Amino acid sequence: SPSEITNAQAAQPLGTPATTQPNQFPNNQAAASPTQPDQRPNTQMAPEQPIMSGASYQNYEMQMGAAATQPATSAMAITALVIGLLAIATSFIPIINFGSFVLALLSAIFAIVGIVSTGKGKKKGQGMAVAGLLLSIAAVGIAFATQSLFGMYYNNVLEQIQHGPSPVAVSPVGDNSAGGAGQNAANGNGQGNAAAPTSANGPQADYSTMKPGQTATFENGLSVTVNSIRSVKKSYDNSTMTEVSITYANAGSSNESFNVFDWKAEDKNGAIRNTAVYSGDNPLSSGALSPGGTVTGNVYFDGSVAKVYYYNNVMQSGSNICWIAE
Repeated sequence: SPSEITNAQAAQPLGTPATTQPNQFPNNQAAASPTQPDQRPNTQMAPEQPIMSGASYQNYEMQMGAAATQPATSAMAITALVIGLLAIATSFIPIINFGSFVLALLSAIFAIVGIVSTGKGKKKGQGMAVAGLLLSIAAVGIAFATQSLFGMYYNNVLEQIQHGPSPVAVSPVGDNSAGGAGQNAANGNGQGNAAAPTSANGPQADYSTMKPGQTATFENGLSVTVNSIRSVKKSYDNSTMTEVSITYANAGSSNESFNVFDWKAEDKNGAIRNTAVYSGDNPLSSGALSPGGTVTGNVYFDGSVAKVYYYNNVMQSGSNICWIAE
C-alpha cells in the first residue's frame, strides 16, 4: 500500500537509494506487457461520407433508373443502313452493279425488320432503318438505269463490230474508178465523176447484186471496187481457180484497213469459202490506207465462184455487199 511504501522509504538510512518493490513502478504507471497489444484507443478518423439530401438522392435514383432502362439501338437498323450504303455506292458501276441488286434486297429485308422492331419502342434506330430502306430502293433504280445505258452502248458497239460502216452509195455500171467513188462519199452527193448517180443509194439500198466494175462507198469514206472476176489455172497443177481483182480507195479523214480476209466467195451450190493461199499475180496483202490512198490487188478462190462478198471486218457474221460473177 502507499503508506507501507512510505514507511519503508523512511526507515532507510539517508543516502541510500530507494528500492523498488517487484511490480511496483513510480508514478503509478503499469509496465506494458510485451505479449499484450497496445490498448490505447485508435484516434484515426474515418473519411467523412458525403451527405445527400432527400431531393438529390431521388434525382440520382431517377438518373440511374433511366440509364438502366434506355432501349438499345437495333442491330437490324444498323445493318440495313450499312448494306444500303454499299448498294448505292456500287449501283453506278456497270457489271459490278449486278451485285447491287442483291445488296439492295438484303438491305430492304433488314430495314423492314428494323422498322418493325423499333416501332414497338423496345429498341431505337428507326431513322437508320428507314434510311436503309430508301437507299436500297434508290440503288435498284440507279442500277437499272445504268444497266440500260450500258446495254444500249454495248449493243451499238457490237453492231458496229459485226456489221461495220454502212454503205451509202454504189457507182453505176461502167464507172469503176475507185477514186471517183471515194470522191462521191467525200462530196456527199452520191455522184460519180463520169456518170449520173444511180437511184439505189443509201444504207437501205440493195448492194447484193452489183456487177464487176461497180464501186461500193461506205460512210467512213472507204470505197471498194471489184474490177473483175475471172477463172485462171494454177501454175503447178493446172487446176481451176477464180481470180478477183480488187481496189480500195480512202476518201475519209482517218486511216482505213484493207485485208485479204475481207473477202469470201460463194459457188453455184451455195457453199461460201474463204480465200485460198496462192501466190498468183499481184496478190492483195493486208495493211492500212491513209486518207487519199489507194491499193489494188488480187484474191484467189479454189474452183469457180458465182458471187463475191465483202466483209467490213473479220467478226462480221454476214454480208449483203456482193458482186455477181458474169
